Amino acid sequence: MNDGLKIYYGRSIRGNSQSKEYQEALLRHDKLIDYLKKYGKVLTEHFANKDISSEDRMPDKEIHDRDANWLDEALEEGCGVFEVSAASHGVGYEIGRWGDRGLKILCLYHKSAPKLSAMIVGSDVVDSIVEYKTIEDAYKGIDVFMSEHFFKESA
Repeated sequence: MNDGLKIYYGRSIRGNSQSKEYQEALLRHDKLIDYLKKYGKVLTEHFANKDISSEDRMPDKEIHDRDANWLDEALEEGCGVFEVSAASHGVGYEIGRWGDRGLKILCLYHKSAPKLSAMIVGSDVVDSIVEYKTIEDAYKGIDVFMSEHFFKESA
C-alpha cells in the first residue's frame, strides 16, 4: 500500500435508493473499498456503510464542503474511483468538476445496471471505465487503472 495515495470513492447516496441497481450496488461497496485500501487511504471509507443515514442529518452545505475537501485532497495526491451503476447527480457533479481540474478518474459499472450515461462514457475527463460482472472483474480493472496511473512497475 502507498500511504501517500489518497482515494476518493464516490457512489450514489441519495439516488434512487429503491432501485434494484442501488440495492445490489450496496452489497459491493464494502468489498470495493476494502480492495482499494491496498493502494492507499480511502478518504470516504464510511461510504461502505449501508446505513449512512447520518448524512441526512447534516446540512447539505456541510456535506458539499466536506466532500469537496476530500476531492481536493485526492486531486493533489491520488484519484477518484466512482461506482456509477446507480444514477446519481452528485457523482456526475463530482466527476465533471474535479475531472476538469485533472483528477484521475476510474468509473466502475456493473453489467446488470441500465445503460451508462453518455455524459460519462463520452467524457474526456474519465480516464477509465470498467464494466464488470463479478467483483473480481472490478478488482482487475482497479489493478489495471492503478498500474497505468500510479504504480507503473507493478499492480
